[in-house]
Amino acid sequence: MARCPFAEWRPIPPQEEYEKSKWTRPLEKTQLILHSAAGSYTGSLAHWEKAFNWRVHSTFFVLNDGTLIQLMDTDYRTAANVSSNGRSISVETEDYAHPDHLLWTPAQVATLVKLAEWTHETHQIPLAPCSAHDEPGIGFHTMWGPRGGDNPWIGDGISKTCPGTARIPQFYSEILTGLGYPVTGKEVDEIWKLWPSKPRITIWEKPTARRRKKRRRGRGKRKRADLEPIVPMV
Repeated sequence: MARCPFAEWRPIPPQEEYEKSKWTRPLEKTQLILHSAAGSYTGSLAHWEKAFNWRVHSTFFVLNDGTLIQLMDTDYRTAANVSSNGRSISVETEDYAHPDHLLWTPAQVATLVKLAEWTHETHQIPLAPCSAHDEPGIGFHTMWGPRGGDNPWIGDGISKTCPGTARIPQFYSEILTGLGYPVTGKEVDEIWKLWPSKPRITIWEKPTARRRKKRRRGRGKRKRADLEPIVPMV
């Protein structure tokens, strides 16, 4: 059994099914794959249950404040990365439903770095990006492109930006560098070459509580395109 000592243990139904099965055997885990949930922790779990009857789920969930929740023992299979489900540890990250515009928080980055170090110590997952979709290392959902069929980690006929076009550069500039990996600065350019067109990468201001209140009342409405960007990324 492999449970992260600094994670809150909140098992989901697939974990219970593995525990009941006498045929369950530990799997060799070689990859750590990062995702964005495009929503909240509670909303994601409800969606996994109602829309997929738990046929989609991850190993860990990182909240916006950096809290790490473990949903499945890392020795077991999780269903979030298609061809890599058996060999990967999958990590969902909470967001404000705009992972294409909002960065991982500093607390989330710190937790992801710490978790990667733990998977390295526990499962010997290299602290380096995967060199191919079936090679050991750390990756993110759209590392091999945004379209299923081209990307073995995404189902056929599906298009995604996960973990979000704002967060993909962070994978290199903050997470890998936080792990001591020597990023050259060219990695993100190589990733965008896999996309049909370079995505718009701008980080927008998160609405304040006051602004959200005005929106609910129908006053002071502003389209997202009218918001001033905090950090333009090119």
